[in-house]
Amino acid sequence: MSWADVGVLEASGDQGVATIGERRDVRVVVGLGKLGRDDVCVQLLHGPVRADGTLERVEILQLEPDGETGGGHVFGGAFTCTESGEYGFAVRVVPANDDLLSWADTGLVAWAGDDVPGDAGDGG
Repeated sequence: MSWADVGVLEASGDQGVATIGERRDVRVVVGLGKLGRDDVCVQLLHGPVRADGTLERVEILQLEPDGETGGGHVFGGAFTCTESGEYGFAVRVVPANDDLLSWADTGLVAWAGDDVPGDAGDGG
């Protein structure tokens, strides 16, 4: 597994003020390098935003593959806001392997906002 090339290239979705029961769609483009989309799990963490900008009462949703673009693999999903007020999300990519008890055992995770190898923003 070559994790060095894994990263979130783009994440889009509404992160503004929510009303209870509001549905929000999220679309994520992930660079996987030599890995296939079955080698990873793209997770959306969402919840109300605290005054310090962090999420609280986080719920985790596994995003589903939704095709490819010229720049990477597309994943998408939707969630329903459980509270009104500021509502946000974060996206992470973790290893997916049936032999793992937990992806956390590997220490491998790529978060949206991390530098992505080959991205124009990383100087190389």
